[in-house]
Amino acid sequence: MKKFILIVVMSVISLMTFAQKASGSFKSLAEVGRVSIVVDFSEASIMGMNENDFAEYERDWMKDKTEIVGRFVGSIQRKLGTMVVLDNSLNENERITIQVLVFTHKGDCVCDVILTDKENNELGRISKVGASGGHFGTKLNLIKDGAEHTGSAIGRLLYKLSNKEN
Repeated sequence: MKKFILIVVMSVISLMTFAQKASGSFKSLAEVGRVSIVVDFSEASIMGMNENDFAEYERDWMKDKTEIVGRFVGSIQRKLGTMVVLDNSLNENERITIQVLVFTHKGDCVCDVILTDKENNELGRISKVGASGGHFGTKLNLIKDGAEHTGSAIGRLLYKLSNKEN
């Protein structure tokens, strides 16, 4: 019984948080079938540094950045399932941009998710989606864990938003 009550309380809190973060419409995700995706670090504060400064501090950043992006995209795709295919083609009708805002020293991540059409008009936005990073390992390992956890949170929200409006 305690477990059931905990699940109900967590669901209500999750829905309240979910409703506060989203604006616009994500309905088209379920209709288009294929969407391009970009992970943008241009406005990121990575452990208090911009991307270029962090790349100087952490020499393996540029080498591991591809894996970090892959963890974001892979986690999102797992949560979306077959509803929509994510790819890096910029020729698609719509694009999801993951605007990374923060990676902390533990790899905790906060980002904005923006859905735009072919003309770059904003269709929907989820602000300040976040998740925890890792518990042990190198700085880059903690960031990779944070990217994977945040990708899962983004995927869940995108799935709910796209199906909520159908």
